[in-house]
Amino acid sequence: AGDALFYDIDPAGPFDFGSHLVTLTVTDGVAAASCQTKIHVTDDTPPAVEGPADVTIECGNSTNPNNTGQATTTDNCDATPDISYSDVNTPGSCPAEKTITRIWTARDASGNSSIETQNITVQDTTAPVISCNSLATITPPDAPISFTASAVDNCDGSPSVVITGYDCYKYTKKGKRIDKTESCVVEMTGDQITILDSGGVDDHIEWTVEATDNCDNISTGQCEVSVVNPAK
Repeated sequence: AGDALFYDIDPAGPFDFGSHLVTLTVTDGVAAASCQTKIHVTDDTPPAVEGPADVTIECGNSTNPNNTGQATTTDNCDATPDISYSDVNTPGSCPAEKTITRIWTARDASGNSSIETQNITVQDTTAPVISCNSLATITPPDAPISFTASAVDNCDGSPSVVITGYDCYKYTKKGKRIDKTESCVVEMTGDQITILDSGGVDDHIEWTVEATDNCDNISTGQCEVSVVNPAK
C-alpha cells in the first residue's frame, strides 16, 4: 500500500482564526514520521450584500426598510454578518419630494465590509382634500352668514384654499332652472364666502373651492347651501 498522510490541529475544538499548530504524520504501514508546522488562518473576504430594488413611494409613507425593502448578506466565515444603512437626502422639485440614496453596509466579524446602494424616490402626486364646512340649509333671516372652506393634505400641513366663484339659482315646480345671481348678494375673500342676501326661499347657492398643495397638486370642490322657509 502507498504512504498515508495524517494531520492533527491543536488546539482542539471549534476552528478559529489565528495561528494553529498542525502535526503532519507520514506512515508506510511499518513506521511513521511526524513534524509540526504553524498555519495562520485569516479572513480577508468581505461579505456579499444584495440591496433591495430601487423604489418610488408617495410622500407621507414610511421610508423604513419594512416598507422600502431590506438588504441581505452572506459571508464565507461569519454566519451572521452585521448589516446597517445610512441615508443621503437630495431635495426634489418641491418641498415634499426627495430622493433618498440608501447605502447598505455589510460587515463581518473580521471587519471586512462591502456596500450596496438603493435609491428611494419620494414623490407627491396626491391633491388636497377639501372640506366645505358649511350648513346644508339656511333661512333668509340667517343672512349675513359666512362659511370658511379648508383642506387637508398628505404632506403639506397648510395647503392654499381659495373660493374661485359662485352661482345662485332655483328650480320651478316643473324643474326649470332659473338664474338668481342678481338677487343673491355674496362676497368672496380667499377661503371665505359671506352670503349677505340669500335671495329667497328655494334658492341654491353654490361656490367653487380650489385647494393647492406645495407640490402644485390641485383639487376642486363644490359647496352648496339651500335656502328654506324659516317656518319649516
